Amino acid sequence: MNQKAVRASAGSLFRVPILSGFKLDGLVENLRERGFRLVAVNPNGDRDFREGDYQGSTALFIGNEGRGLTRSILDKVDLKVKIPLAMAVESLNVAIASSIILCEVARQRGAGPPIRG
Repeated sequence: MNQKAVRASAGSLFRVPILSGFKLDGLVENLRERGFRLVAVNPNGDRDFREGDYQGSTALFIGNEGRGLTRSILDKVDLKVKIPLAMAVESLNVAIASSIILCEVARQRGAGPPIRG
């Protein structure tokens, strides 16, 4: 892990469970056996991300901007959500897309004060 990334996260890196460096074979089945709801973020998702239910054990699958998620993952998840974009916007990078989705997850779970406009 890069020291600058750790510093920039202000310690959040150590509070959010993140999986990396694993073999994809068996991951989906393992999560499902443990009762996780599997949600993929995809530009062609079935639902607006705000309509997703992120309560309880939820595993989010978020691919990179260039390649996205593989068909084998998309075929196995419970729900595919999308972030609606303005017509002039072609795509979002993975950091921005992740931030948007995780903000909704936190809102649904009652984490933090309400955002005031």
